[in-house]
Amino acid sequence: MDVDFYSSDIDELLLSLDKASLRKVRGLLVALNRFGNQLGLPQSKALGDGLFELRTLGKINIRLLYTFHNGKAVILHGLIKKTDRLGYADIIIAKGRKFHLDKI
Repeated sequence: MDVDFYSSDIDELLLSLDKASLRKVRGLLVALNRFGNQLGLPQSKALGDGLFELRTLGKINIRLLYTFHNGKAVILHGLIKKTDRLGYADIIIAKGRKFHLDKI
């Protein structure tokens, strides 16, 4: 399954990561490409409404919010997670981008 990024801000986030964190994210993206919607915990978690999150754990916790669209996984939003809960604003960004994709 192909994996696409919704916008360049996700590329910018990935470029800002240290090498170890970037290696973890790349591993998650490879797993998502290979397993698609069969990828589950602890790497992927369903958030509801067709949204999912890829999760890295470690010194830096990174989350990539994604959905499936036209046979592809689309990374909608990425963030470095600093609290135990996913921020409401981050979910709103992902939902807005998903809504836009669904209209295409």
